[in-house]
Amino acid sequence: MGDVIKDYDKISYPKRIAILGGQKIDVTIIPSRIALEVAIFRDRIFRIKSEDSFSNLISIVAKICKLSNDMITSEWLLDNTHIEELNDFLTFVLEPINKRASAPEAKKK
Repeated sequence: MGDVIKDYDKISYPKRIAILGGQKIDVTIIPSRIALEVAIFRDRIFRIKSEDSFSNLISIVAKICKLSNDMITSEWLLDNTHIEELNDFLTFVLEPINKRASAPEAKKK
């Protein structure tokens, strides 16, 4: 059997860019470390108060945003968005992870 080479550097993903509060935020790439944080968060969500869980979720999303825009922090998100806008933004940023988690293959495991 011949060599098999898979170049993961050549895999590209569709751009996912949000403009929020006048800031352009590229959320195309969610690093594995942060995706793992999301998974741990989901496991713990029912054991923590809803106020704490919302703050934790904002913190996780801020980490993703900070990769493309240093200005975006948890505080910035809380101070510069309307609650409905923030909820929609959180959903948008985490959409790829949520889709993967709800895929039929993920449910079988």
